[in-house]
Amino acid sequence: MRNAVVDTNLALQNQFDLATVGNSFYQAFSSGATNLAQAQQLVTATAKLNLATGGDQSFAGASLEDTQLLLAGTINAYRVLGATFNDVNRFADILFQTTNFGAVTLKDLVSQLGDVTGVAALAGIKFEELSASVALLTKVGIRPDIAITGVKNIIDRILAPSNEAAQQINKLGLNITSITLATRGLSGVIEELTRNNVPLSAVAEIFGQEANLAIAPLIANFRDFQQIYEDISNSSGTVERAANIIANTFNSTLNSFKNAFETFSNFVGDFGRSLLEPILIAGREVFNGLTNIIRDNFDVYIAVARAAGLTIAGIIRNINGSIGNAFRGYISQIEGLASQGNDERLRSISQGLRADPSSLEYQDALQSVFNAVSKTIDVS
Repeated sequence: MRNAVVDTNLALQNQFDLATVGNSFYQAFSSGATNLAQAQQLVTATAKLNLATGGDQSFAGASLEDTQLLLAGTINAYRVLGATFNDVNRFADILFQTTNFGAVTLKDLVSQLGDVTGVAALAGIKFEELSASVALLTKVGIRPDIAITGVKNIIDRILAPSNEAAQQINKLGLNITSITLATRGLSGVIEELTRNNVPLSAVAEIFGQEANLAIAPLIANFRDFQQIYEDISNSSGTVERAANIIANTFNSTLNSFKNAFETFSNFVGDFGRSLLEPILIAGREVFNGLTNIIRDNFDVYIAVARAAGLTIAGIIRNINGSIGNAFRGYISQIEGLASQGNDERLRSISQGLRADPSSLEYQDALQSVFNAVSKTIDVS
């Protein structure tokens, strides 16, 4: 399991500590993953979606655990339409774009969307269309909880219409049935209503008060709904791109260094804490000190850097360089110990960490750390 944790883009580019990612793997298997590959797909997609939406540190974000439960729940609900864990990135992109196109947060979706995904999937409604309906409704001012409940009520009223609703549908000659939903989706239902110029009073009679809060705005804004549906359906890769942008920002860079250091410290501590503890403590203090100083004095740091003629990109490189120098000094201390004791394990670790932590090869460097340590301790 620990091997899997480290191999997952090395704790997901070190934006999350190992304990958090390890718990995510446990939760992935509890959520239906049947092998390591499926668990890794779910954990990685979850972390990227969490990172792209700000995580639990932002007003709009959600915790890693809740994000993963939403993704896993969506996959499980849509198994009736053939969904598998291979679709997890597609579902993550859809959720991310729902928050972009609508006035709804990932936190809202985490707490409420599960109430409708099951019935929507059973009705044959694509997740893209379900999400587009929520995005449109919240965009026009409807509260997320009312929007999601309204969409669920629309589906319920079509699958099991009241006697009065059935009579009104027959009277107007409408083709609104469970087959309509399964073959044409919500769009087909709205098209049927608009094509027949069904008055809103009759729509309210068919769908009832709660569902009407959703169906009426969908009818009034049908073109916008169709556009959002199309855009969400073509959203492949949006979470990946957004997560990469976030991962390269200032705070994420600092967190990456700190978590990478903690990862290394944890593994080294398993077989040589007594030998390396003074260096580990000193190194940890260096990293904590650097990140705290930069964070606490960020405005001053930026002002000085700009006075020196640095661009924003240059400032970030400067920050990376400061922490990177401390990191490399720490590695040199380990190399010194390795030379004194002729310890191949420590030499292998230091060589693995020698790679520039800000480069793409850093994940491979940390993997070599794990490989070196795994020869000494039981990591099964």
